[in-house]
Amino acid sequence: MAQIGEANKNDQELVEKTAERGTDYNQYVWHLRCLRCGHEYGANGSDFHLRKCPRCQGGAPGLAIAGDPSQSLPVTAYNPPGLWQPFGPFSQLRIQGEGRIVHLKGQVALDCEGAIVGAGDMRAQLRQVLENIKIALASVGGEIGDIFSLTQYATDMEAFMQAGDIRRDYFAAPFPVTTTIQVMRLYRPEMMVEIAAVAEIPLDRFRLPQG
Repeated sequence: MAQIGEANKNDQELVEKTAERGTDYNQYVWHLRCLRCGHEYGANGSDFHLRKCPRCQGGAPGLAIAGDPSQSLPVTAYNPPGLWQPFGPFSQLRIQGEGRIVHLKGQVALDCEGAIVGAGDMRAQLRQVLENIKIALASVGGEIGDIFSLTQYATDMEAFMQAGDIRRDYFAAPFPVTTTIQVMRLYRPEMMVEIAAVAEIPLDRFRLPQG
């Protein structure tokens, strides 16, 4: 991040002052947050402070952060030579790009009423867990493909590995990096799997959750 400044006059002063020092802000991408609706979006060039919000078509950005585009990378998955190659829906590493990082609490197989789904059934529980993750991400404009890291806890590793086809139904390349741990039990004995996720949601899709 290069500079942070307030909107409108302060941002214009920031651009003018840094221009005096030879900084070309036409080469930067500015990440803006609308004061009216909270939408975040990007804008190029030194006139970023004049751009209207693409969602509500009004309001001035309340905060601007300049990012050097030469340092901007999309989220990219790699399986480096010299390491064993993935045998399932995961990657060895992913490089994080620009966007909003969202950390999801570990999800378990509970429905919206808090009742357990598929007691003693790993496959049914895994599907419910992944559906819960989708719901959580959708609340902030995210998709399951935005996930770049998963930490998975299973009480029966063999049953979890045999359900790999279910994970493949939800994830496509580039796959998230994963850590999978067998545990003695989860907080309710009939639960078999819990998954925590970290996702990066593009700025043009991210929205603050309602409620």
